[in-house]
Amino acid sequence: MTESTDTKLKLLENTYNKSNTINCKIINIENYDIAKPKNSWFSEYHINILIPTILVLIGWRILYLNAKKLATRSESKAILDSIVKMYEELDKLAVDFWLGEVDKQDPQSYLMLVMAKFETLNNRNTDLHKRNVDIDKSVLNNYYSALTLNCEYIKNISQSDCTVYTQNILDLSRKNISALYENYNHTYKPTYKITKSFIRS
Repeated sequence: MTESTDTKLKLLENTYNKSNTINCKIINIENYDIAKPKNSWFSEYHINILIPTILVLIGWRILYLNAKKLATRSESKAILDSIVKMYEELDKLAVDFWLGEVDKQDPQSYLMLVMAKFETLNNRNTDLHKRNVDIDKSVLNNYYSALTLNCEYIKNISQSDCTVYTQNILDLSRKNISALYENYNHTYKPTYKITKSFIRS
């Protein structure tokens, strides 16, 4: 009789007598080193919640600052456009006065119009200066002086001198506008270079 046959007979005998025996061995869990959760408030769960929240807040902050910068740039550009418009109106007023028919010119009315428009121009320049766009007040004073220089004596001034006065006014106007655009672009730098670099790369 083989060993396997002997084992089967014993199993049948135990089943018939209903005297199965179960050997159990109690394992003492305390003898094993089971990793217990640390008593720290900063766990992996907190990391999974904290890091995305911080990233979202940083993203919102960046979007807010970018939107604020774009809005400020647009508002400053609107002020700059109004300043350029005031220069154009003053230039037209000067051309009409100095190169128009001398007999129809009224120096007092011209002076009042120039003073009113120049006051508005000065205020718009102050508004732009508050937005960190550098404004040279001396160029405004030079422009005002050119507008009003000897205007009360226009009837005694030759046509060639009137042309010189007009040319001087227009030259100062163009220089002032160019300086304004340059200072504006210095404060609010255009992004075309970044775009070109991105396309080339």
